[in-house]
Amino acid sequence: MIASRNTVHLLRECLVSLEADGIPGADAEVIVVDNGSDDGSPAMVATEFPSVRLIRNAQNLGFSRANNQGLRASVGDYMALLNSDTRVTPGALRHLASFLEAHEDVGAVGPMLVSPNGSVQPSCSTFLSLRAALFEQLFLDKLFLRSRLFGAHYLTWWSYDQARDVDVLGGACLMAPRNVWRAVGLLDERYFMYCEDADWCLRCHRSGLRRVYLPTAQVAHHHGASSRTDRGSMVLAYNVSRCIYFATHHGLVVAERVRRIAIAGSALRLWLWRAKAATGRALARNQVAMWRGVLTGLRELNVAALPLEPQIPALQ
Repeated sequence: MIASRNTVHLLRECLVSLEADGIPGADAEVIVVDNGSDDGSPAMVATEFPSVRLIRNAQNLGFSRANNQGLRASVGDYMALLNSDTRVTPGALRHLASFLEAHEDVGAVGPMLVSPNGSVQPSCSTFLSLRAALFEQLFLDKLFLRSRLFGAHYLTWWSYDQARDVDVLGGACLMAPRNVWRAVGLLDERYFMYCEDADWCLRCHRSGLRRVYLPTAQVAHHHGASSRTDRGSMVLAYNVSRCIYFATHHGLVVAERVRRIAIAGSALRLWLWRAKAATGRALARNQVAMWRGVLTGLRELNVAALPLEPQIPALQ
């Protein structure tokens, strides 16, 4: 299940890697949901990959809604979310499915994600917390990657070299059995983009099911490639989704604190880019404009008006 928007070249690479692994095939299907792309993605899929099922949306419906469309259209016993900016290594998805088949108490499993240069990406995390939000906005999680305190949320203190139970599996590649999707529900469609995986994993946890990181399955990931075309809107969507998550699971007071922390973090980034823009760099000037827009959006965000009622479609 691949949700895609304006990533035609990366989507092609992803589908080529699946095709090389015999997917789609007699025992596996691939569904691409295109979210209103204008870069030729739908035509590319239809022409070059006729065995892939293509669902076309006239506009961008967001990550959760697009993935839910594909999940509802699927027929397999094991259903995976896969970003369009990934490439699967041979046998990776079947390995994930085999692990789930052998461990009935596991609700979901995710692979090791590696960057194009071969470095390991943090691909799982703890459940979201106010402290983690603060550390991220102040760059402390980046400055002290190996710290068990500051690097706790994305487990950056750890080598990612062994299988382990985790709180949250990243949505870039996440597989769960059909009966788990049916029991837990699909992705919450209040999240346009980001935090839908954290919300789903929390619901999985509350259902008593484990989430397991499995490094013996590997998937290459161009991190952030699918959101680069409109970075400012995606940064704002990221912070709005976090406020929705905290409002839902921790209350409006905590969500308001998260909004204010995000405002402080955005103001800090704006100040840093303004300092660089003073040297005349065009990139810095573009970043100043972007962060000014993000800051305005966060200041105008009314946490009390956020949708608190989950929008979780059922899987029939």
